[in-house]
Amino acid sequence: MLLNMRGDGQRTRPARSKPGSLSRDAIPIIRLREIDSTNAHARRLARAGKLARTPVAFVAERQTAGVGRFGRAWASPVGGLWLTLAWPIPESQLQSVIDGLGLRIGVACLRVIQRVVARGARRPIVKLKWPNDILVAGHKVLGELTEIVHAPELAWAIVGVGMNANFPRARLPHELHATATTLQEETGHPIDLAALERDLLQELTAALTARGLSRELLAEAGDHLHGVGRDIALSMPDGSRAAGTLTGLNEHGLAVLQTDAGTLVAPLGAAIML
Repeated sequence: MLLNMRGDGQRTRPARSKPGSLSRDAIPIIRLREIDSTNAHARRLARAGKLARTPVAFVAERQTAGVGRFGRAWASPVGGLWLTLAWPIPESQLQSVIDGLGLRIGVACLRVIQRVVARGARRPIVKLKWPNDILVAGHKVLGELTEIVHAPELAWAIVGVGMNANFPRARLPHELHATATTLQEETGHPIDLAALERDLLQELTAALTARGLSRELLAEAGDHLHGVGRDIALSMPDGSRAAGTLTGLNEHGLAVLQTDAGTLVAPLGAAIML
């Protein structure tokens, strides 16, 4: 039976789950009071061959050096959900897993945030900012970063999710107040971090075990896509930027812009800027 491990070394025996169901305890969770970055921690262990060949999650109360896309710093105070899921993938299956993975994870996170917001009285609008950030009332509450780490005979998908959850916006750095928010701030009530963690792990597991992009998932992403019909800026993998009107997603889940030079399909690794 898999065990949960706390940051202080204590272990707790998980409750039994019903056959065919997935609970938070179906995946071992290593809990850390403080760490530089849960993604960095998982990456170090994977590269050193110190992870078993089964999924494992790392959850920190606080990160001191959280990192988002393009190496941007990510503020991670106590009260947020700072989680990384390390998922083993045989090298022979890697391409089939990563095809469409970014958008599958984006929709997984979208669903989690939608359920949280639906339980509040205010119910602000939830949007997916391509490829996998989540906005509530136009402000960012969730960022995601997936890395692929290669180890002998095995690859690892290191899926990190940072969620501004159970704390007021005032606890974020002042320079983020114009673009970021928290679930507590937008719903007007405290957030159950244990339930949020369980829901997120269930959705991430479903995203990692699926393959490709179904029509239903593409439609769901398109229906909640932030910025459609608006002029947006696109940050490219090489550090350059492009601008145009966002028209939607193509069949591969990539953002499509109409620019002065014609149609631009955003490459993998690009991201829409706020």
